Amino acid sequence: MALTESDSKNKKSYGNDRETLKVKAKRVLVADLSANDIKLINRGKKHGLNVSEIKETLGASFNKEAPPADAEIKGVLEGTIKKPTGIFKK
Repeated sequence: MALTESDSKNKKSYGNDRETLKVKAKRVLVADLSANDIKLINRGKKHGLNVSEIKETLGASFNKEAPPADAEIKGVLEGTIKKPTGIFKK
């Protein structure tokens, strides 16, 4: 009986667990976005601007201490970031 238990442990598939871990790891990444940055990005989204156009036209209005990176702007455009995060989280 002990032999079958160890066999079942060796045959365990972690395929689904790896996908779950990737999703959890993606959620753990934290951006430093202020409420004003999110408003500006959403305003650009409303006018149909893409990431580079948003940085070009609204870049001077972003937070000077921690301006948003391309990935952070893309996160707001996709809807994955909706609230202030990182150092701006209250």
